[in-house]
Amino acid sequence: MKRYFANFAAAIVGILVFLSTKPALSQGENLLPDMVTFRPSQFSIEVVGGKRLLRLSNEVVNQGRGTLELYAEKPDSGDCDGNGDPANDRLVYQRIFQDANGDHIYTRKTDKKYTDVRAGCMVFHPLHDHYHLNDFARYELKTLDSTNTTLAQSIKVSFCIIDSSHPYGDLLGSPTSRYYKSCGRNFKQGISVGWGDVYRSTLADQTIDITGIPDGNYCVFSTADPTNKLIESDDDNNSKGTKITLSTNTTVTPPVTTVTSDASSCPL
Repeated sequence: MKRYFANFAAAIVGILVFLSTKPALSQGENLLPDMVTFRPSQFSIEVVGGKRLLRLSNEVVNQGRGTLELYAEKPDSGDCDGNGDPANDRLVYQRIFQDANGDHIYTRKTDKKYTDVRAGCMVFHPLHDHYHLNDFARYELKTLDSTNTTLAQSIKVSFCIIDSSHPYGDLLGSPTSRYYKSCGRNFKQGISVGWGDVYRSTLADQTIDITGIPDGNYCVFSTADPTNKLIESDDDNNSKGTKITLSTNTTVTPPVTTVTSDASSCPL
């Protein structure tokens, strides 16, 4: 009897070992995006209304197995941004596609089943003249030391999310041409596998108010999806930082501040 139970226990252990070695993804598994941000770049200083603004460019890229796809409800869904005007915003949902054939690669014509999950609020941006997803990015100026203290940060940065760059075209499932092209109120927004969305420093809201920040060395961080409203495969790789130096020429009137950046990244 003891030998029987010993053999039975060994068989159970063998089965558990076999199951633990199965691939993490299987047929019908969700194909999730993985949003990462590149290091902020193209810094400049702008003075507006007595405020000193640090301008920067930002790029968010999808390096996951699945596409990031978002769509908005009809305008009668309520006042999701809470500003008292229900006509200028819409509830947003993330569409998560399932792996129909178990190949772990998102193919639009094959992987048609999906689940929709609430993903925040989309608001009309009057300066850009189209709809943006709220809280898609955050920019921060931090100390260049072990405390990593935040000294200044952007207002809630909203993005019109489209395919505008193609840095990871070699990823499996990355389309050769962009799929998400428009930010109108009735269009889907998103970032395809291997594609990215670039926001240049010259655009509205690509700023951090650094009024009162003294000259010195700092880190500028960009974080994609800072409040984790989107479902993705990895939430721990959404931030990147760039070292900068602020220098003010006080021999001219008014004083002029310049910014230079370092080629290396900041520690997280």
